[in-house]
Amino acid sequence: MGRGYYTRSVLAAYDWDGQDLKQRWVFDTDTPGNKAYAGQGNHNLRVADVDGDGCDEIIYGQMAVNNDGTGLYSTGMEHGDAIHLLSDINNEKYYVWGCHENKKDGTSLREAATGKVILQYTSDKDIGRCMAADIDPTHPGVELWSPNTGGVLSFEGQVIVPQKDFISEIECNVPANFSVLWDGDLLYEILDGNVISKYDWKNKKLDELVKFDDCMWNNGTKRNPSLQGDIIGDWREEVIMRTKDNSALRIYVTTIPTDYRFHTFLQDPAYRVSIANQNVAYNQPAEPGFYFGADLKGKKFRGTKIK
Repeated sequence: MGRGYYTRSVLAAYDWDGQDLKQRWVFDTDTPGNKAYAGQGNHNLRVADVDGDGCDEIIYGQMAVNNDGTGLYSTGMEHGDAIHLLSDINNEKYYVWGCHENKKDGTSLREAATGKVILQYTSDKDIGRCMAADIDPTHPGVELWSPNTGGVLSFEGQVIVPQKDFISEIECNVPANFSVLWDGDLLYEILDGNVISKYDWKNKKLDELVKFDDCMWNNGTKRNPSLQGDIIGDWREEVIMRTKDNSALRIYVTTIPTDYRFHTFLQDPAYRVSIANQNVAYNQPAEPGFYFGADLKGKKFRGTKIK
């Protein structure tokens, strides 16, 4: 867990031996030498072994903290409301796709281990949302988008769906809040508020799949569910929503069959931690620490086609 976004940020690590907590380290941006990390925290974070040393690093917005509690890097692009940690199609490197509130840096893709910026779309507006998921099988790897990218981008930065063709009827805006694995194929669906939509890549339009009636989302314009994730264990993801009167939590499960079988995503450490850290402010979708998408059909992967 972490707190502190706009100025000072503090993160702490503890060991648990079954009975007692023992503090391992504290990272504080007020500590001499850490000034460059102040104001870089997000309302969310990601945890994974981004530099390949066998230990997890913490991606906290525009800064990264090493597993020993020292600063790894700071981009200086300041606080943002959304962040995604994703793998390339060959699972060789992690990347961070994030948006920025400073009315300058817009949306950016960077190497998770070094902070090196790969793609950037500057803006004079507060870019509050961004998304990364494989929704189009005709382009390799993960697609990227936010309100200021001009539409949906390939992983290389090419516009493959113009913004005018990617407008949600819910808010007449680009849906960039949440993803979810809901139907039976290997593509992601889009969860926005209490509606799941599917991008029809053949006809280049969004189709509504299901609406969770009498349910309400969280965090206002962020339109987040209470939680999304593979909590039952069939690799598709459940959605937990609160009722409008706050009297109950509802767990929604897909009824769509699938031709694919996988180990539960909960066996993946990065995914498991990304469910836990949905407790941190504006939750982001649980994301696995490996590439998942339509390109798995042509690759060796931890799954089997059901005969």
